[in-house]
Amino acid sequence: MEQEQDLLAIDRIYQALDDDEPELALRIALDQISRVGDEDPVLQFFAGKAWVESGEPGRGLSYLQRAVELDPDDLEFRGELGFALLEDGRTGEASEVALHLVRTAADHPDGHYLDGMVQESMGRTDEADLRYREASRLDPRRYPVIRRLDTERFEQLVEQAAAGLPEPFREHLDRVATTVETAVPDVLVDEGTSALETLGLFTGTTLAHKGQSGAAADDPPRILLFQRNLERFAALAGDLQEQITVTLYHELGHYLGMDEDDLDDAGFR
Repeated sequence: MEQEQDLLAIDRIYQALDDDEPELALRIALDQISRVGDEDPVLQFFAGKAWVESGEPGRGLSYLQRAVELDPDDLEFRGELGFALLEDGRTGEASEVALHLVRTAADHPDGHYLDGMVQESMGRTDEADLRYREASRLDPRRYPVIRRLDTERFEQLVEQAAAGLPEPFREHLDRVATTVETAVPDVLVDEGTSALETLGLFTGTTLAHKGQSGAAADDPPRILLFQRNLERFAALAGDLQEQITVTLYHELGHYLGMDEDDLDDAGFR
């Protein structure tokens, strides 16, 4: 009976993660760990993964490290640890995990893709794309080929997204400079912006604060779109045009002072 309950809990965690409910998955996993102890690598893995998907990779690391300690031969455990390390800014440790995976399991795609992201974070874009292509060759369903565009073609897609904006949002966009950046600039990374996860960013004065006194009110509004991140994300999550459109509208929503619910209601997400 107890084993059946454990399997049922794992099924519930799976389902919660699949339904994009990492907080629920985390609660179930932590409840199970408090009940049975920390010797189950699967529960440790799921707790760590749930923390990562909740946006707190640092809090998930100890669970993922414990999962690897308990089952060092599980490639999925080790790969998830590497991605969490990278997302937490521990690039050197993530690189070690990637190299270990590539050396010990060259036919497993996670190590190649993780190494691609490590290279990307270091600005080595050509090497990164080689690693991404190898991951795609090994598992094209999980890691589809990344569609790379020249800047001119990418900017055309941005213009198409802007042209599709409903009124009166389009007139607001005309007042906000939109810039395509190849990658997230180092100065923004130093300020805490994720180099690999950020698709777009609004900077400057929002519409609500326009004209108010103070230095910040003098900052011109600007939307930054990060081309390589959008291309990589679109390969995993869907059409590039759609991802550009969603990101552009989302950042414009921030200029307009919209919160996440407002963005949803306006169809900006």
